[in-house]
Amino acid sequence: MNLMKLEKWVRDVCDRAKAKQHLEDSLVELKRDWPPNAAAARAARQLAGQANAARGADILWLIGVDEKSGVVGAPNAETATWWRTIRGVFDDGAPILLQEHVFTVDDKAVVALLFGTEGAPFVIKVPKLDGSDIDREVPWRLATGAVSARRADLIRVLSRAVAAPDAELLRGSVRLSQSAVTSDPNVIIDLVMFLTPRDTSPVVLPAHKASILIQRDSGLDILCTKCRFTVGADETLARASASGLTLDGACRVTLRGLANAAPPSSHELRVTATLVPASDATATIVHAVLAMERQGAAAWTYGREDV
Repeated sequence: MNLMKLEKWVRDVCDRAKAKQHLEDSLVELKRDWPPNAAAARAARQLAGQANAARGADILWLIGVDEKSGVVGAPNAETATWWRTIRGVFDDGAPILLQEHVFTVDDKAVVALLFGTEGAPFVIKVPKLDGSDIDREVPWRLATGAVSARRADLIRVLSRAVAAPDAELLRGSVRLSQSAVTSDPNVIIDLVMFLTPRDTSPVVLPAHKASILIQRDSGLDILCTKCRFTVGADETLARASASGLTLDGACRVTLRGLANAAPPSSHELRVTATLVPASDATATIVHAVLAMERQGAAAWTYGREDV
């Protein structure tokens, strides 16, 4: 991952943290402060669990960002010393620290640690307890914590997952249907994205695993689970049907979501699209803020129509 992509990822996460948006991305971990050496075993277990569940995708730790308080700034610390302590808890190989970079966000330092997880499964050393012979564990991320991996989890780690594609949102719109039939969906959202596979393997994105979440100021979220992919006639590297999308290369794709909900009235709508590959690899997550076209209008947009 080049520095520009890393910085965009970091700033997107910081923006969501400052907006008090829930961070559902399993590839990101926020830390208000550096985990102390006394808690190295706990931090290593958390990192190992996250890395095992990532199934080959890179994971990002941000020091100096708190999900409740936003960007608080990272205190000075010697990363090499901290990482040596954490790495010492791992048995026969730890995630690779691919990049370490300090970004300035709102005049505060945010330390980004990018880890590679290709070496999974990762095993950590466990202090022996009285009467126990257990001295190793394979952790697995569950929600924001870590548990011991089950057999099914180990199978997921060892089976090759086709990586979810990278996604760039080109434009988006939320509109209200004028249909008089009350059972018809009244909220329609279209997101035009440029998807790029991360390797040469075809990527299958089932429509039933796709979702779009619309968050508004009132706190009443709209979840669109009736989603469908479409591609233009000139796109030769993707095939779309009612069941989903097959992606053979980089191309432009439209994801449409439908929902029945109370019409939004907020000036801005925060949108999160989640695309989960058929291989159950880590999802591609796209975030955007759509603005009302004009006061009182029943339409919100992002980007330009000519893109």
